[in-house]
Amino acid sequence: MDALDKLVNLGIGAYAITREKVEKLADDMIRRGEMSREEGKQYIEELLNRLDSNRKEVESKLEAFVKDAVNKIPVPKKSDIDKLRDEIKSLKAEVAALKAKKSATKKTTTKKSSDKK
Repeated sequence: MDALDKLVNLGIGAYAITREKVEKLADDMIRRGEMSREEGKQYIEELLNRLDSNRKEVESKLEAFVKDAVNKIPVPKKSDIDKLRDEIKSLKAEVAALKAKKSATKKTTTKKSSDKK
């Protein structure tokens, strides 16, 4: 999900940059007398609300896309991984027991052969 976080942060960063540009555009229009201060404030709020709405829509679609993509990838669940860990521990214990048994059998066999001589 890091990729999703990065994309959201990128969107927020783009939103901040866009806000600056919208405010600069409105200030320029006010300076040129194309709109009043009050109209400029309204213009900024209206554009930012539209941008925010679009951003939320994009985030929602992106999140749905990522969730869908992740669900299509065969990723094991934590419970599956825990089960495999338990099986590995059990197998390691069995291997250790077999090695110990083999070693004990070998010692007994070696001892019996040396006793015969």
